[in-house]
Amino acid sequence: MVKENTIVIYHQLKQGGGLIFLNSLRKQLQLLGYKIIIFKPSKKTFKPSNNKLRNILKYLYYVIIELNIENRSLAKEIISLNPKYLLIFPSYITQAPSILLFVKKCNPIYIFTESKREFYEKTSFDYNYIHKIIARMLLFPIKILDKYLTRFTVNVIPISSYSQNVLLNIYGKSSPFILKPAIKETKSQIRIIENNLQFISVGLITKLKGHYYSIKQINKLKSKKVSLIIVGKDSHESKHITSKTEPKIKIFNKCSNKEKNRCLNKSSFYLANQENEPYGISTLEATNILFILGKNEGGTPEIIQSGINGFLYPNNIDISVSILEEFINKKQIKYLQTCIINWKNTALNLVKILKYCDLHNTINEK
Repeated sequence: MVKENTIVIYHQLKQGGGLIFLNSLRKQLQLLGYKIIIFKPSKKTFKPSNNKLRNILKYLYYVIIELNIENRSLAKEIISLNPKYLLIFPSYITQAPSILLFVKKCNPIYIFTESKREFYEKTSFDYNYIHKIIARMLLFPIKILDKYLTRFTVNVIPISSYSQNVLLNIYGKSSPFILKPAIKETKSQIRIIENNLQFISVGLITKLKGHYYSIKQINKLKSKKVSLIIVGKDSHESKHITSKTEPKIKIFNKCSNKEKNRCLNKSSFYLANQENEPYGISTLEATNILFILGKNEGGTPEIIQSGINGFLYPNNIDISVSILEEFINKKQIKYLQTCIINWKNTALNLVKILKYCDLHNTINEK
């Protein structure tokens, strides 16, 4: 018997925006009266500690054999529950998780965030080094798996218009849905910020988060009074970023949410220089406090309306620095707040999509 108010969620996510999205959505769905059951692989996953052939082959064995076996077992448990709805969130290893192969009868809905980006974009500072090229060649089966599983799914929900385009351009799959995390348009309100020449950039210290770009901008500004705070956890790429810092740039790599919020509240400008980030929950959070300056790419333009609640520039360091110069010369920054964080709105939109998919699947079965 179908459990009308049961939603099963599968994921294999690390700490970060994806997990914040899932947990915030789960809480709101529970408040709406749904019973939420979470499934995820029990084993601690890993990535090759280096690019030695033995480690890469061991990693591939885990992904293709061991993880596949565990997902098959989890699928049996999920099917036995006969849930009303099944949501599949990404795996940080394979992106589209292999469990999709084994839960077809549950009409799963795959929440699509992004592609397996390392196969399509320059995602690291050493991306073109020979060891990285060889590693990608050896890990090519993971790219094939992700592509097959994404195309194979019936119902896919991207999280932004940008993700929707990626879904079509890379995977050849279209979706009529978009589920933007946390955002709700609101009546415009005028906000005024006193300019203290303090900038902040938030996110894991990697190339994709764009901190290196923010550092370049600050170092090129004429004013000696400007400063930049970078808040984010260290990664194996941190050395490429932290080595370029000067006294006016501070990096906090062990920062609690409370400390992060304190840093946000004492700044005037938020730099959203992420490289084609599919959405950007940190950017959305910052709109309630700061004036946003960032690259006009990825999902950022779906949060920031340039000239209204922030300002976006092309991916050109000289042009972006000239724009920053204009704003730091103002004593006050005036802008319109056009959206707020509202996870309930996201949950309600998801329920509408779930009901539509359920109706569509029922009609097809008949």
